[in-house]
Amino acid sequence: MTIPIKYIVKSKPRTVKKLAIWIVAIGTLLLLIGNFIYTPFTTLPLELKAFAIAELLPEIIFNYNLLTMLILTIGFGLLLFKWRTGKITLDNDQLKVDGSLGVSIHPKNIIDIDFFNSEFGIKRTIQINSKTDRVKLKFRNDDDFEDFSAKLIESVKSFEHINIQTWT
Repeated sequence: MTIPIKYIVKSKPRTVKKLAIWIVAIGTLLLLIGNFIYTPFTTLPLELKAFAIAELLPEIIFNYNLLTMLILTIGFGLLLFKWRTGKITLDNDQLKVDGSLGVSIHPKNIIDIDFFNSEFGIKRTIQINSKTDRVKLKFRNDDDFEDFSAKLIESVKSFEHINIQTWT
């Protein structure tokens, strides 16, 4: 059984994900700094406050906030590309993910399996925690998800130490 999927290996993130996290962190830091700069203007005397609020601040703060929101949008947009694409194969011996980063997990090394399939939240996703890797698999359609889930449960049911949870 070979199924095309999208997957994440938690211990080995893609460079795009690392870059996106840094961009979001910088954007958040810039937004906080901008708010700290604006705070002293609220304690000015009324005449200076009127001048600062009417003439100086609107243009500076608006452009600064626009820039930080643009940085945050780019960072969150890049987080969409954290998934890798590949094919998953489940044999009796092991679970293999072939893609840009190959992963191979033996059923005896699996610690727990979480199945996520809700109507409005996370759809068709399986998270497998093993002694070596933590892999999150995202399926394209319900049929592949259900077939693979049934086969995965069938292959690991002989091992009693595996925790299986379903989130709906």
